[in-house]
Amino acid sequence: MQLRRRLLEACLDSAPIGQISQAQLTEAIKLGFAPWLALWLEQGSLVLGTAQRRMLRMAARAVALQARAVRKHLGELLAAAGNAGVSVCLLKGAALEPWVYPGPGYRPMGDIDLLVTNQEQKPFEGILRSMNYVQRSGCPPSYYTDHHHSMPFWHPRYGVWIEVHTRLYPDVANVFREQQETFDYDGVITGRLKAPAQILYTVSHWADPFPGPGGLIALIDLGLLLRRYGPPDLQHYLFKPDQQKWVRRALKTACAMLPRKTEVSRADPGIRIEEARCHLLHVLASNYIVDGNAYTRWSSSAIIANHWNALMNTTSPAIALARVPWWFLFPPRSVNRFHPGFILQRASRLWRPDL
Repeated sequence: MQLRRRLLEACLDSAPIGQISQAQLTEAIKLGFAPWLALWLEQGSLVLGTAQRRMLRMAARAVALQARAVRKHLGELLAAAGNAGVSVCLLKGAALEPWVYPGPGYRPMGDIDLLVTNQEQKPFEGILRSMNYVQRSGCPPSYYTDHHHSMPFWHPRYGVWIEVHTRLYPDVANVFREQQETFDYDGVITGRLKAPAQILYTVSHWADPFPGPGGLIALIDLGLLLRRYGPPDLQHYLFKPDQQKWVRRALKTACAMLPRKTEVSRADPGIRIEEARCHLLHVLASNYIVDGNAYTRWSSSAIIANHWNALMNTTSPAIALARVPWWFLFPPRSVNRFHPGFILQRASRLWRPDL
């Protein structure tokens, strides 16, 4: 069984991880699973040699120390926001780590995502600047004019990135925006999405755009939430036309990747063309998100993302299935996709063995 799948099952189903090689241990640590591995080692479900144990304990200790420092710093930021009358809603890993994970460091985070209102954005960003955060990005400021978050903030001392959101992504997730509750974050009262809304936001963000190998962490988020709260009721939310079907499709695809299969709903039962669409989505998710299979010339990251986009985001299952080969031949984001020169150039790249 692939290492990534074994890690997923161990996190969500307490399946024994068994023995892993030095290369697999290094890969798991790079993926951010050092605290999990140390926990399984103590529980006896992971078998390692003496040198591997030493390496793992050092990595787990470093991750835990960094995570505690970040959590303490975030607590100070939230306290400053509260004193200024700014209401903050923690998103994704920042909300989930103290909520459903065993402790600091168990949930890998590349940045911290926070949600504020449009009116409170400037005051909150002023607090960030007063705490020595600076805005940095490879994109020009104009890119963030209509973006769902402002230009990211970076702290030079702590190495922390913060994204200040004024709306959720994708757009369908803004249905859940008002579904918030308060909770105690290390002694500071702040906000997070309610459990059902958090489940659906996690799935929505996971499904659009195609997450690639990084989507494994969101599946663990989802599995831990579902294990505690069960599947949400989609009828509770006021979706626009076709949005509910999209969310159900995304949830169904994600749940199919979890060790304990969760029955969401039988979407369009008996319609074989819809079943074919779901099957292809499951294959893509299994191969490239869970197992992390390497991309190839004929199944590059761009090609797989186009397949996913066609299958997940097209309302009609018949059109979705037709778009898979069509978008393979004529990529939708290519300006000159119908130009003969572009087609010949692309075909030559696909067939050349030296690329």
